[in-house]
Amino acid sequence: MFFHDDNAYLLYSVEWDPGQGGRIVYSELNESLDKLVDGEFELVGPDADFGAGSPIYPLVTDSPQLIVREEDDELLLFWSTFTNANKYTVVYTDCAGFFAGTACEGPTFQLGVYDGGHQTVFRGAAGKVYISYHQPNAKGKELLVVKGFDLVGLEHDGKGLK
Repeated sequence: MFFHDDNAYLLYSVEWDPGQGGRIVYSELNESLDKLVDGEFELVGPDADFGAGSPIYPLVTDSPQLIVREEDDELLLFWSTFTNANKYTVVYTDCAGFFAGTACEGPTFQLGVYDGGHQTVFRGAAGKVYISYHQPNAKGKELLVVKGFDLVGLEHDGKGLK
């Protein structure tokens, strides 16, 4: 859940349906935070165009988070999926039209490939951005991984993890 202009919103993923793929959607919540207002709005879906030759497999979506890049006030959506080589990855896209009820139409970039899953992107106490996820993707052997990275320049080179 997050707040914008005194309104509460719920951002969530509708994970993969066989043959249909997953979706990332958001809904506005009422004042008591117990009902959705005006249904849901799709940000990323299985028909998303990731560009020719993209390694991103659009049928799986999971763990959406929104972060505002303070340097230029851009809203970035981070989410996870799998590559065509069946490796877990985190991707992000610019969501400038988010509060206008439009899909995220900015270019989508791969932040990194991991043998793990279920990432969270968050700001630490001093404002630094971190990503956490479990690794490897194997029952009984998963460990927590936390890495800091810089939001500046992410859309230009698709690289940001240090």
